[in-house]
Amino acid sequence: MKILFTLKPLPKGIPGGGGCFFVRDLSQYFLDKGFDVVFNLQPNIDLIFMVDPRKNRTNNYSIDTIIQYKTIYPNVKVMYAVNECDIKRDVSINIEPLIIKTILNCNYVVFISKWLKNYYFNKYEIVRHIINKSYVINNACNLNIFKPTDNKKLNKNKIKLVTHHWSDNYNKGFYIYNKLANLLETNKSIEFTYIGRYHRNAIPRTVNYIHPISDERLANEIRKNDIYLTASLYEPGGIHQLEGMACGLPVLYRTNGGGIKESVLNSGEEFEDIDDLIVKLNKIVDNYDEYRDNIDYKFLSSERFCEEYYTLITKIILNNIVITTNEGGLANRIKSWVSCYRLTPNNKNVRVYWPILDNYETKKHILNCSFNKLFTNNIEIENLSSFQNSNDNTISIYNSHCLKIFDSDKLPINFNTFNSQCAVRFTMNDPMRRNIDFMYNKIPNELIQEYRELFKIVKPIPKLQDKINTFGSKFNENSVSVHIRSWNRKNEMGRRAYLHNVIKFEKEMMKYGAEYNFFIATDSMDVRKYFTQKSVLKDRVMLYQRITDLDTSRDFPEGVQEDLIELYLLSKNRILIGSHFSTFTEVAWWLGPNNMSVTII
Repeated sequence: MKILFTLKPLPKGIPGGGGCFFVRDLSQYFLDKGFDVVFNLQPNIDLIFMVDPRKNRTNNYSIDTIIQYKTIYPNVKVMYAVNECDIKRDVSINIEPLIIKTILNCNYVVFISKWLKNYYFNKYEIVRHIINKSYVINNACNLNIFKPTDNKKLNKNKIKLVTHHWSDNYNKGFYIYNKLANLLETNKSIEFTYIGRYHRNAIPRTVNYIHPISDERLANEIRKNDIYLTASLYEPGGIHQLEGMACGLPVLYRTNGGGIKESVLNSGEEFEDIDDLIVKLNKIVDNYDEYRDNIDYKFLSSERFCEEYYTLITKIILNNIVITTNEGGLANRIKSWVSCYRLTPNNKNVRVYWPILDNYETKKHILNCSFNKLFTNNIEIENLSSFQNSNDNTISIYNSHCLKIFDSDKLPINFNTFNSQCAVRFTMNDPMRRNIDFMYNKIPNELIQEYRELFKIVKPIPKLQDKINTFGSKFNENSVSVHIRSWNRKNEMGRRAYLHNVIKFEKEMMKYGAEYNFFIATDSMDVRKYFTQKSVLKDRVMLYQRITDLDTSRDFPEGVQEDLIELYLLSKNRILIGSHFSTFTEVAWWLGPNNMSVTII
């Protein structure tokens, strides 16, 4: 699975905002779990993880860029971890309209606190239906870096408070911090250290100031103190207080602190103003060890946080329903259907939308047979729109005639060298031309084996399977399957003029000794007549006795059923002579035995 993080993680030791550390921990966890993690847009990304809908110095892509990417790769899923709001700043940056736009254009929404989820639910009716299905995963920190001091002793004569912020926005708590600084002019029993960027750089002389630092240096400074103070207002979730608690410090946090309260729980006290701060500080001092013992390190751990995201994402993927909507011919539809099994680890989540095409003029194609008259797999969707509207699971659509490939298949650029050299060109869905279609034994063996197992999932209905078995019993080890596509239908003449040559097939068949016999499947009555009446090989040829007219077989359910029978009969032998540019030949090869040799004419 390939996951893109739009936000770039900061190198270790570089100070920055909480989102950068959020992404650093999570991306490394996903790498350790075997995910393919990238930070730049590229083809065939499975999940885009957004932390910021803006493009800026730390975030590579805006929501507008992601929306544009989704138009090119519609199956990509977008997860947005909402971690911002305007109320938290003294001067609004008007980010909430962009956040609402992002929520409306994402597949999954995660809030970093219950407080933030409730904030948006109560304020924006337009996204309430999405928020009702959203998730909450609280922030965390790295306990390998932020950890407590063993056997810490409290000096009640000199209580050391500490806080740290990357942002110098006034609502980060500077009203309280400045009030506290004034109090310290006369109260020498309290010491206050501020780490980070101070508002307007107006650092009071009673404050111990340390420039922005991170990781081990930051943890070491926090551990030198006794109680962590955060006076931040309307904090969406906060990481700073978590790092303080992880270092073993009880927390003083301010009323209207947003999502901070739900992370502190019984490990600290809430205060309203500077006077109440002193009251609550003394309460913590009097019960210091109890507050320290209440710190829930498991909750604080980035391991918990990463596991919750990992569980959510894998659950989403496992529950993801993949639907093929290909409206091509029989073989193209089967290829698209089988590809869906590569898009979900749960085979039960594949569905088929199989429209009946009974009028050539409507779709410039015809296939007049329902799915349940061909296959026993109980996976058909009759009404695509109704299914999509009534299903709570995530739905992906796959309608390509190309077999699905992934970057993890490690196929080289320009792997596909197929060239029809006729008026009709093969259209690939991979811009780097790595598609495996029509490449047969040049495909890596591991991929061949995987797809052959997936093709086995396709099961004809019993009535057709019985006919396949009955006729197939006539084959022996010297039987050769031959598929001759004549391209005799409407809109196929561009291929017929170049590709159809019965004599070429006959010459190839004549290379086999007298002990060999040939099962021929074709779309042309003329081809049948040639090999049963004129060819020197006529006594060695087997044909399935159809009851329908070949030239109009797709026009009637019975004709399509007999096409499917012949497709499976072609797959029964270890030697296949097939037609260039024919997916019917190609699917017969995929359905065939592992040792099937193929010659394309």
